[in-house]
Amino acid sequence: MKGCLRIAGYVVLGIIGLLIVVIGVWTVRTNTQVDASETDLYTTHAPGQFVTIDGLDFHVVVQGEPNGKRPLLLLHGFGLNASKVFMLIQPLLAEERQLIIPDFLGLGHSQRLTEPNVGYTHQQRSIHLAQLLDELGVEEVDIVGASFGGDIGTQFSLDYPDRVNQLVLIGAQVYQSGGGFFEALGNLPFGIGRSMTWFALGAGPLSSGSITSGCDTGGFCPTAEEAEIWMQPLVIQDSTDALRAMSSTEFNGRIPEDIPQLSQETLIIWGEFDNIIPIEEGRRLNEEIPNSTFEMIEDAGHSPYFEKPELTAEIILGFIEP
Repeated sequence: MKGCLRIAGYVVLGIIGLLIVVIGVWTVRTNTQVDASETDLYTTHAPGQFVTIDGLDFHVVVQGEPNGKRPLLLLHGFGLNASKVFMLIQPLLAEERQLIIPDFLGLGHSQRLTEPNVGYTHQQRSIHLAQLLDELGVEEVDIVGASFGGDIGTQFSLDYPDRVNQLVLIGAQVYQSGGGFFEALGNLPFGIGRSMTWFALGAGPLSSGSITSGCDTGGFCPTAEEAEIWMQPLVIQDSTDALRAMSSTEFNGRIPEDIPQLSQETLIIWGEFDNIIPIEEGRRLNEEIPNSTFEMIEDAGHSPYFEKPELTAEIILGFIEP
């Protein structure tokens, strides 16, 4: 009996040892791929302009001319693609409003910081947005915030209530701020976390393949040019390390505690089948925001502005006052 247990113990140790070797080899190879894939400067292929705030370069696209209506400030979700996610809805909204579409610090074509930094906190992102609008000469806006952009849009609306007339939140992440399980994976030592971050959120197979996922399901299937545009921010130098620095930066914001203090009329849009931020959280927002309306988009997931851009644009423009 003892001999059997001893053999079983050796087998288990052997399996563990083999797993360590496999993980080690994968980690080394993947980290090599990270360095090989992230070659561009953040200014490369940038379609908009750069505004320097606190010594940091922020990329922003301003589309259209002032037309007597408040500009529409579009705030993207958490991902290196940043404002690229609005590529389908952007021209639809631009028919009615001037658009201001910034890339948050560390994402899109904005500058990367590879160590935890106050600039990655919700509070400082809100301050930077105010400074960006000042630089553009814009006093008041309407906001459309998607996912993580809903976080920052809510923070900004609380911090600067006189600068936001109406607020639209799409699949907003306000009750799930912080990386959670994925943050823990990204912070694993010995280069494992860096490899996993690149694999899932950087230029790795999972993230880079998401743009073409609709080709197999009947959803949006990009042209080769659209797919190339989508990928541009993923191959910017230090992107993976910037993502990890964001995850390691202490959260500093007013949500969700101060959500009931929102004074703006708010439209809450949610995809019926959102598998990232449950629709129940949208209904909770509707209960907690005093002057809010809830709109569900059927047969849509977390990104209705990407999955059903025409309908989403129609709902937004129907809500926003002239």
